[in-house]
Amino acid sequence: MRVSPLLLPALLAAFGCTGGDANFRVVEEAGVRTVTSIAPAWSGGAKWRVDTLPERVAGDASRADGALLVNVTGVHLLEDGRLAVVSGEDRQVVYFDRDGALERRVGAHGDASGQFQRPRLIGTRADSLWIWDAELQRVTVMAPTGEVALTVPVPPGYSATGVFGDGSLLLVSARVVPVPGGLGLQRDSLLLHAVDDGGQPSADALMTVPGDEMVVARTAAFQTAFPRPFGAQTTVAANGDWLQVAVGDSEDLLRVKREGARREVWRIARARRAVPFEDLQSHGMRRRAQVAQLPPLVANKVADAIVAAGVPNALPVHDQQIVDATGHTWLREDVGPEKRDSVAQRWDILAEDGRWLGQVTTPVSFAVWQITRERVVGVRRNQYGVEEVHIYWLRR
Repeated sequence: MRVSPLLLPALLAAFGCTGGDANFRVVEEAGVRTVTSIAPAWSGGAKWRVDTLPERVAGDASRADGALLVNVTGVHLLEDGRLAVVSGEDRQVVYFDRDGALERRVGAHGDASGQFQRPRLIGTRADSLWIWDAELQRVTVMAPTGEVALTVPVPPGYSATGVFGDGSLLLVSARVVPVPGGLGLQRDSLLLHAVDDGGQPSADALMTVPGDEMVVARTAAFQTAFPRPFGAQTTVAANGDWLQVAVGDSEDLLRVKREGARREVWRIARARRAVPFEDLQSHGMRRRAQVAQLPPLVANKVADAIVAAGVPNALPVHDQQIVDATGHTWLREDVGPEKRDSVAQRWDILAEDGRWLGQVTTPVSFAVWQITRERVVGVRRNQYGVEEVHIYWLRR
């Protein structure tokens, strides 16, 4: 879009900015600080990029000193260059040395200390791993050496989803929002809590936000639920002593201090992206084929639920949120279920003060788990569909 020179002074005045700051504004109102960006701060060649070829690969099972990785649910690059990988299949933490060779395995399938049922990495602090186990309803803290440093039980009805800068947990609980008739779109409320000094969730939720958009079909005979086609997803992150939430259907990142005293909104002012018609066709054909395999009664109810829920005409905004080692927030652009694993992923980068810096692209089919000052760490499937940990240089 080209802006007329006659309109530029009015735009600058409206945003309360001049000169190089014309791409964003800051407003304080009713105790909420709102940062609105109308254009990225990066211009010309001043931007970051991720290399297209990995600096290092771990998990190559064809190596004599390698290891097969299945259902990776967490990756962390330690400061000494080693890799810690959480394997959901083996219920272990697998350590690799700087050259990608298997160093050791820690943990086993069970319920004793240091054992796991459904492990997932939810955060790190000083290279210790905070691993949530939904089956055992507890968090296990693993020291960089692989020993269990701490086990934290989580009250029933809550899940651990992040770690604040002081090591306290971020917990989430859900409040079910009923669907009239039991068929159609459902978006439950998520209540986000910090853990107090006594190990209990805070009495008042830090924030209550909508969860992922789901299609539900409930009858007396059966019930099922699955993500709404091109539906919004809610992402949550603990950033120091801030809680950050993006609800997927707006360009706002909502922030609240852990003690609840301060609130912020970081906003990118731009139009929503339309769902491509070919993606709607492709997804519709695939969904119809899946429904056709169900028993007729169930298939009819599921089809009714899909129709009642409808399909958005705009793509969700973001579907993943990561805070890097320098305090910048990365928000992955949601491209919808048809292209999520087949195109390079674009990330909106927000500075520590909320300004939108620009976008960074990561490789196709690459699931990012960690972003350090110099590297991007995650999981990518090789040509045989086997998971491998890839590390790419980040050029800032």
